[in-house]
Amino acid sequence: MSMKKLALVVALTTTALTASADDSKNFFGKLNLGYSFGTNPGSNIKSTGKSYLAGVEFGGRVNEVIRLGVEFDALPKFSGKVTGLASGYSVENVKITTYRGFFNVYADLGNFNGVQPYVTAGIGMAKNKTKDANVTGPNGANFGTIKGSSKTNAAFKGGLGVAYSINEDIDVSLHYQYVDMGKFQSKNPDGTTACAKLKANEAVIGIAYKF
Repeated sequence: MSMKKLALVVALTTTALTASADDSKNFFGKLNLGYSFGTNPGSNIKSTGKSYLAGVEFGGRVNEVIRLGVEFDALPKFSGKVTGLASGYSVENVKITTYRGFFNVYADLGNFNGVQPYVTAGIGMAKNKTKDANVTGPNGANFGTIKGSSKTNAAFKGGLGVAYSINEDIDVSLHYQYVDMGKFQSKNPDGTTACAKLKANEAVIGIAYKF
């Protein structure tokens, strides 16, 4: 999904929500904070570690069941641990920063005295950027550098959670989501390109203001 397509999704979402608006507070702006636990990406990267996430979301309610949202997040602290090197060689962890945007759909499963369970799915794009990492050879000699690179991918997620209405203006939510952010890549000292997948289990707290 390109940036132009994502902008088109935002425009269509706004149109749909405006058409469904009435005198109630159908729209929301939300702050998302959470933690992302990277899975084993395969290749010669043992783990991508953990990162906090911070993001914002704008959206609204289409009907009693469906909500739509457009979300933007940053995750700056992933760190890939490289394995499979020859004996005597080591490399710094490859640091990964991810910026991503999603078009989200929420399906509410009922309202129980202000408690609202829901399921959610999203599609969008993620830009994964790696930083340089030094390779050390035997006796501590500098063997070269794994060069950082950037890769933009389609991204997908799915999850479930629960929201609670504090009052008519404020909702808080807690949800779990599994996110596929595509691939990240770097350039090896011999000039070849190394790629691995970036996927994560995430726990997210949201604070939404309705208007």
